[in-house]
Amino acid sequence: MGKTIPLLVANIKGFLRNWKTLVLLLGIPLVLITVIFLSFSSTGLRKVNVGIVDSSSNFSIMPYTTKYFTFMVSTQYPNRESCINALKDYREYACIVSKREGNNIKLSV
Repeated sequence: MGKTIPLLVANIKGFLRNWKTLVLLLGIPLVLITVIFLSFSSTGLRKVNVGIVDSSSNFSIMPYTTKYFTFMVSTQYPNRESCINALKDYREYACIVSKREGNNIKLSV
């Protein structure tokens, strides 16, 4: 019994020195438990509300957002300020602003 406690302390010190072991034994199970709890949420899968400000006159981004981004519900706003106000009121989770620069379309979030 006299050598058991020093041996236990030495093993714990060696365990705490190696950060890879800590990540494998503590971090990865926590991430997996979180992912499992989120996947079996009682509310189910939710779509994210996103505001779109389409400032280019001859190109509209709205048809592409509804077709290719099925995880979000997009709402079009006339200007950036109204989208930011909706963001402040927690009606939207993000605002995407599209602006035409020459032949390119620049998207900013």
